[in-house]
Amino acid sequence: MKNYQKIILVMSLIISPLAEIKAACKTAPDCASLGYTEDASNCSGSFLKCPWDLNKASCTTCKIENCAKCKASNPSECETCADGYSGWPLALVGQETHWTECRKRLIITCRVANCKTCVTGNPEQCKECQSGYSLSVDRTKCINFSTVTCKVANCAECSPFDNNKCMTCMTRYSLTSDGKCKILPNS
Repeated sequence: MKNYQKIILVMSLIISPLAEIKAACKTAPDCASLGYTEDASNCSGSFLKCPWDLNKASCTTCKIENCAKCKASNPSECETCADGYSGWPLALVGQETHWTECRKRLIITCRVANCKTCVTGNPEQCKECQSGYSLSVDRTKCINFSTVTCKVANCAECSPFDNNKCMTCMTRYSLTSDGKCKILPNS
């Protein structure tokens, strides 16, 4: 075989695969058509970036409005609501551990003077009084024992809820059933 025939044969062996490679090359498909529909900056946790456009990614975005953190395996369940929002339903039942809504917290002003925390949903009843105060039996008052003026004569300790009733009488006096103090016989 002549040299030029050998060169043509070698060249055809090189050019033929290059033509096949060139024929196989196509324009890369659009990232969105492959499921990379989110901006990578919006994804958190684990996500997959589009190989030829790293700004696009496939991730699960939270589907609950005002949710700070969705459940990793389910974008329809919220683990943590944003500040100022509470998870709903308030009382989760059964195996539920995540909320399906985040609702704006209602701020109810407690109407009981000197109350630290009102009963949930009832601004007229106190759950816990501020330091130095005691809660009345009906939960409608926080009373400072040191300011209660007892109206029962010879009383050592007046009722914090009714200044017309004594709880403990002074020495030589006994407590009556109506909360008064009467002198003991032989005193």
